[in-house]
Amino acid sequence: MNWKIWVALMIVACLLLACWGSSVILSKLHGNSVSFFLADFSAKFHVACHFPGSDYKVTRTWYDDKPKTYCVRLSSASSPDSSFSLAYNHIGVLVYNSYEEDVINKENTAIRLSSEYGAKVKDSLTSIPNFTMSFYQGRLDWKTADHPRDGTHCIISNELDLDGVYDLAELGSKAGILSINIQAKSADAVTIENLAEILLSIRETLDQANLPFYTIACRFYYSDHNDIRVSGLLYEDIYEEDFETRIYDALII
Repeated sequence: MNWKIWVALMIVACLLLACWGSSVILSKLHGNSVSFFLADFSAKFHVACHFPGSDYKVTRTWYDDKPKTYCVRLSSASSPDSSFSLAYNHIGVLVYNSYEEDVINKENTAIRLSSEYGAKVKDSLTSIPNFTMSFYQGRLDWKTADHPRDGTHCIISNELDLDGVYDLAELGSKAGILSINIQAKSADAVTIENLAEILLSIRETLDQANLPFYTIACRFYYSDHNDIRVSGLLYEDIYEEDFETRIYDALII
C-alpha cells in the first residue's frame, strides 16, 4: 500500500476516534439527544394525561449531571406560579415531579414574593449615601405548612394564592429578614456608635420606601480581624433611645 494512502487512512481513523471519544464525553456531560427527546415527549404526554386543556408548555430542558436525569420545565402563560419540573431517566421514566412542592404547596408563590421584596429592598438601600455596603440582601422567611419550624414570623406558603398580589409591607413586617455587610473607611470607624447611626439610617430609608422588616443581621467591618457583628436585631428595636445597649445585646461574640 502506498505510504501516502496509509498515512491518510491513519489520519481519518484518528479523526473518527477523536469524534467518537468527544461524543461519549459530551453525552456524559450534557446528556444524549435520544434521552432528551424521550424526556420532552414524556413531559408532553404527562400534561395531556394530567392537565388536559391547560396551557402548559415546555419552556426549558436540561441535563442534570449529578443525578443523571433529563429535566423538563413546564410553564403556564396564564399562571406563572403554576410552573413545575419533571425529571426522567435516560429511557424516559419519570423519577421526580416538583408539582406538589411548587404548585400545591405554593412554594413558587412564596419564592416570587420573597424575590419581589428583596428587589425593592435592594433598590432602596442602593440610594443610601455615606457608607459602603459590600453585601445586602432582603428576603421573606417562609415555610410549608408541614414543616416543624415555628411559623410565627414566617409566611406559610400553603396559605398563599397562586399568582396572588400581596402587600409587601405587611409581609415584610412579619417575615422580612435583612442581611447586610458594611465596610468602614478606617479601622477606627468600626464602633458601636457608628453602627448605631448606620442601622438607624437603614431603617429610616426603608420606612420611607414602606419596606419594614422583622429582623436584621449586620456585619460592620474594616478587615477580617476588625469587625462588629449583630444578629437577630429586631426592626422594632431600632430607635435612638438607648439603641447602643440593644446593639450590645445582639452582638455575636
